[in-house]
Amino acid sequence: MQPLSDIDIKTIVTQGVTALDAWISSGFKEG
Repeated sequence: MQPLSDIDIKTIVTQGVTALDAWISSGFKEG
C-alpha cells in the first residue's frame, strides 16, 4: 500500500469538508 500523495490528501479533506458543510446546512434548514 503506497502512502497518500499531497493531492490525494487534499482531495479527501476537501470532499469531507464539503460533505460536512452540506450536512450542517441541511441540519440548520430542518431545524
